[in-house]
Amino acid sequence: SDLFINYELEFISLQNLKNMFMKQVKFFLVALMVLTSVSFTSCMKGEDNTVVPVFGIITLKSNFLQCEFQVAGGGVTFVSNKTVESLMNANPGDIVFLSAQYDTETQPVDQSTSKIYVDVIFAVKINGNVSTGSYDTEASKSLANRTIIPLSNYQGAVPSMYGSDWVVIPIPYYTEKYENISQHSFTLAYLKDEEVKNSTLKLHLYHNSLETIDKEKTVNVTYNSYEAYKAFNISSLVSSFKADNGGKTPQKIVVVTQEGSSSVEITGENTDKYTEKEYNVEGYTAK
Repeated sequence: SDLFINYELEFISLQNLKNMFMKQVKFFLVALMVLTSVSFTSCMKGEDNTVVPVFGIITLKSNFLQCEFQVAGGGVTFVSNKTVESLMNANPGDIVFLSAQYDTETQPVDQSTSKIYVDVIFAVKINGNVSTGSYDTEASKSLANRTIIPLSNYQGAVPSMYGSDWVVIPIPYYTEKYENISQHSFTLAYLKDEEVKNSTLKLHLYHNSLETIDKEKTVNVTYNSYEAYKAFNISSLVSSFKADNGGKTPQKIVVVTQEGSSSVEITGENTDKYTEKEYNVEGYTAK
């Protein structure tokens, strides 16, 4: 029997909800999802199972009293049965990693269903502590002081599109303790003076930490997979690329990371201690 619940009213993972592993650590790739139809079956509890999970990346539409969520391009709104404390300071339009569920025994759904009330298990805003911008190469050198852990350590860990404007990147990095993750920020930058090849938009990911380098090597944030995902709105970067390239739309988008085997402090003199890697952004379609 399959390990996962199969159902038609579901979030469909951009990576087929594949598991990612680093040694013995299971690290789930984000489910970037699209709603389809309504019935479902389960081979975990048999066809009598009526509890439907709602899991993955979704857009916050409202957080007034009850949170309302909707998948980019989807027509069904998910409404939280209770106040979601973790999203009290979030704003409509924020991107959220959501885990929730509902029971079709008490809340039947069909092809005409447009609103479903859910019990939220957890909800994490993933577009916090991020920024985007267009820079000259020299100016970009001040944006990073840390590397990230190589994405290649995790099967299937790649940047992916969410909707038409957002790139979601799993970013593994080190911190002293989880309470300090707010001291880490990430910038996705378009370098205006970088040579363009094959109409490819190259976006550079920079990691900045306010922690002390020797202390922050304690905790690998990938053990808490939801905190490791970051969402970047790239609409302004695409516009800048088009303005600099005669109005041409990028045919491909890649993300360039600065990776080290451990938490490496980035300075102007130690470029040999980390490696720049390029990753295609999955799900991007030129318009």
